[in-house]
Amino acid sequence: MQADFIKLEQQLHLPDNRSNRTVMDKLIHTDFVEIGLSGHAGDKQGLLAGLEQESLQGLQIKCSHYEVRQISTECYLVRYFSYLENDLGEQDCHASRSSIWRLNEYNQWQLTAHFASKVEPY
Repeated sequence: MQADFIKLEQQLHLPDNRSNRTVMDKLIHTDFVEIGLSGHAGDKQGLLAGLEQESLQGLQIKCSHYEVRQISTECYLVRYFSYLENDLGEQDCHASRSSIWRLNEYNQWQLTAHFASKVEPY
């Protein structure tokens, strides 16, 4: 089960998915909330609008140190570290991240909350 949640997180990082509103709409719950690296709070509509403007050309989202914890039968917490890496191997935007995945009424897992904090390179 833990691997399933890691795969869900990884789907959020794929460029083709990030630019596909239908895919992201399916992965992200209507009641989604986040606090991003900037410290600002956001919701699903704000996230989707931001992804439409996003350009990760020449960058890859790299993640590691995944931890998955069950909160309830319908809720899981996924913690991990991430950074952006350019084509030269240079790294930036190191972050500690936490996501809450909830089982929706259609028996599908959706991201309901995400929190990111800047960290020193690890």
